Amino acid sequence: MYTISDIATIVQGKLIANFDKEASIGDLVYDSRRLQGKNNPLFFAIETSKNNGHKYISDVQSNGVRNFIVSNSFSPYLVNYPQANFVLVDDTLLALQHLAAYHRQQFSVPIIGITGSNGKTAVKEWLCQLLCEDFKIAYSPNSFNSQIGVPLSVWTLKEGDQLGIFEAGISQPNEMKALQTIIRPTIGIFTNIGTAHDGAFENMSQKIQEKLQLFTEVGTLIYCADHKAIDTILRQGQWATKSVRLFSWSQKNTDVDLYISKISIQSKQTQISAVYKGEKIDISIPINISPDEIDKYNMSSGLYNDICYTLTSEKGTDKTLKDRQNDYIKSNISVCEENCVFSDYNNSTKKAICSCYTKLELPVVSTIKVNKKILFDNILHINKIGNFVILKCIHL
Repeated sequence: MYTISDIATIVQGKLIANFDKEASIGDLVYDSRRLQGKNNPLFFAIETSKNNGHKYISDVQSNGVRNFIVSNSFSPYLVNYPQANFVLVDDTLLALQHLAAYHRQQFSVPIIGITGSNGKTAVKEWLCQLLCEDFKIAYSPNSFNSQIGVPLSVWTLKEGDQLGIFEAGISQPNEMKALQTIIRPTIGIFTNIGTAHDGAFENMSQKIQEKLQLFTEVGTLIYCADHKAIDTILRQGQWATKSVRLFSWSQKNTDVDLYISKISIQSKQTQISAVYKGEKIDISIPINISPDEIDKYNMSSGLYNDICYTLTSEKGTDKTLKDRQNDYIKSNISVCEENCVFSDYNNSTKKAICSCYTKLELPVVSTIKVNKKILFDNILHINKIGNFVILKCIHL
């Protein structure tokens, strides 16, 4: 547990203790709308191109928050808040990142870092579900993979955790170095490369090299060799001389660590056949989805990466991957009569599952908004509100 005095020292800020200089800090927050349920929160007044967190300090304090990280320029206004502690810094976002990086350094557990153009959140969620019975895991909530989201994610690491799984996303050059310093992954997963944010980079090679900065300290890097641009860079230049184990998988090339030889659709399930070290592996996923959809939406990446992680780790598991997949589906789908609520994680997962269920071609009848969720009448259709996707519902 950190105190506000500890944090002032870590971020090299100036503490103005109007409340209690030894106040304990629990959660880190930056959004004044998301204070409910937070434990001893520390509010970071972050300035962006669209907003300025300093505008909300009065509202945040009125909701019970007593500890703040603010810019030095805010010091003239501190007199208006005699019941709060403030840490003055040059840059509040950098202070958040420095604090998270310091916190990460206190842990020596394995950390999986995930990046790529698509599939980061889906892979993270599948991995968490597949590994949660064997490890106590800290992981990114939702799609927290930005310059703000990553430090908030890493802050969730706590004593007793055995594994961390964090995703990192970038949109322009020179962003990944900061995220690598915070996450410091020991195992890397590069999901894929696509056209997202192409305009910010000179070419595809520059974008790949930027994303690879996340993996400068990993011992094992898992990637799909079907993305030739990634494969070429990893097998040449500085990556070829690094002391990192490259673990590749492919649906097209047999000269890889894990070759996916066949994906077939059966009744209410997808059967995956693979070859690892000359031995055949058969895996069943209890959803019906085509090979093209699996590749496009990365629904299988978490499964493959779990295999890779299990095979390269010291700790095995007695539970089959098929059992894990069934557990995942059961834990994320709750059925009440004809209702079905799926806890969704991102658009890729949503689209992939939607492609399965909308094959029934049931029409949209009506929609109503209740408790921030969209309820559909007589339809197996997917729509995301918050973290929930309603597949089908009945009258309330």
